[in-house]
Amino acid sequence: MDTIFQILKPKTKKPEISLDYIDGSSERDEMKVGKTSPLIQMSEHTWKDDAISSFQLKYGDEMLPELDIVIKDKNGIIENNISNKIDTLDVFIGADNVDFEPIKMTFLITESEKLDNGEYSLSCEVFIKNIDTKLIKNYSGSSFEVLLELCKELGIGFASNITSTNDNQTWLRVSQSTKNLCQK
Repeated sequence: MDTIFQILKPKTKKPEISLDYIDGSSERDEMKVGKTSPLIQMSEHTWKDDAISSFQLKYGDEMLPELDIVIKDKNGIIENNISNKIDTLDVFIGADNVDFEPIKMTFLITESEKLDNGEYSLSCEVFIKNIDTKLIKNYSGSSFEVLLELCKELGIGFASNITSTNDNQTWLRVSQSTKNLCQK
């Protein structure tokens, strides 16, 4: 497999993950947070391994990374946040290897279901500001160049194992969101 290179660095700000809201954690626990299991933060509450029943980060099947998670909500935090229309959560996954950056992402909650045992099942997709904004616009160049331009417009990074394509043309965007344009 060819090496994937970062062609464009993201300009979006990664979410701040605070360890201040972890109940009953010790300094030793805080050093492991995000490395042995993911850390989830919503509003001013943080869940770590013992409160996360299921965690599945999916990428490659859809355009945007997706997350399916089941969280124990013993204090009603999720129920309050969802009813107050707080519809995002932050995820932190650390890395012990210095060659890898930790994952810090904000996800948009697309579906939520209260389960019988006080848990919530949440389906999410990565949150990218303005990805659903519909525009009328045209782009000129190859598909590689257009994808690079779209990433610049959104402030997200771009990585690839190729550096060009040979399909120069004018690309029309007629009342389409970036998300829909890229899925075609």
